[in-house]
Amino acid sequence: MGGLCEDLAAWRRIGADNDTLIASNISTAFVRQDVALLAKMLSELPAHARLPAPCEAALGPTTDRELNACPAMRQEFRYSLAAFDGPRLPGETTLRERIVLRTVDRRQLIARSALQSAVFCTPRALSQARADHSLHAMAVAEPATCSAFRVAIDPFGCLLVEIRGEDPLSRYVDRRIDQAAALSLLRTVIWLRRQPGGPDAWPLALERRPGSLGLRRAPRLSPDGKLVSISLLYAGKGERLALPIGPPGAD
Repeated sequence: MGGLCEDLAAWRRIGADNDTLIASNISTAFVRQDVALLAKMLSELPAHARLPAPCEAALGPTTDRELNACPAMRQEFRYSLAAFDGPRLPGETTLRERIVLRTVDRRQLIARSALQSAVFCTPRALSQARADHSLHAMAVAEPATCSAFRVAIDPFGCLLVEIRGEDPLSRYVDRRIDQAAALSLLRTVIWLRRQPGGPDAWPLALERRPGSLGLRRAPRLSPDGKLVSISLLYAGKGERLALPIGPPGAD
C-alpha cells in the first residue's frame, strides 16, 4: 500500500508538471487506476487501520498546478500553428483544398483560434476548476464567431473557426477536475468508514461531510451500501466513478 501511494503521488506530480495534453491524460488515467486500487485495498482492512506514511502526501489536497489546463492547451495551440501554415508539399492535399487554403485569412484564423485556447488561461478558468465546474462547458458557452462582414470576405476561414470551436480536445481538460473529485471521493470513503453507526448512518454522514474532504459533488450510496459514487464531467469510460467502502464492523 505504501508503494501504491508513492505511485499515486508520482503520477499526480507528473500531471501537474507537464505542458502536453497527452501527458496530462496519461497521468489522470494512472491516478484513477491507483485511486481505485487503493480504495479496494482499504476496503479489506479495518476501518481505523493506520495508513502508510506515503499515503498522506498522495491523498493531500489538489493543487492549482494539477487543475491548471493552460500550459497544455497553450502547447496544443502551438502544435496547431503548423496546420495553419498550410501544406508543405503539393501532393499533401488536393487541388481544391490547396485553393481553399490560399483563400483563408491565416492571420485572422490564428488570432481567433488563439482566443479560443486563451479561455483556459484566464483567472476565471482556474476559479471554475477550483469550484469543480466544467471548463469544457465554459469554453463551449463562449465560442469564437465571425461577423457577417467577416463571413462574406473570409468564408472558409470562418468555417474553420466554427469547426475548431467544436474541437473535442477541450473536453479532455475536465479530466483534471475529475481527478480532483476522485481523490476527494477516496478521502471521503476513508472518513466515512470511521464514522460511528455503520451503513445505516452513512447517508446522513455523507450529507454532513466536512468541507476539508474537498468533495463538492453529491455522492450516491449503492442500494447495498457497499459502494459510493459520484458523477463525472468527462464520461469517456462511464458517467460515474464508484469506490468500495468495505464491510461494516471491520474492526
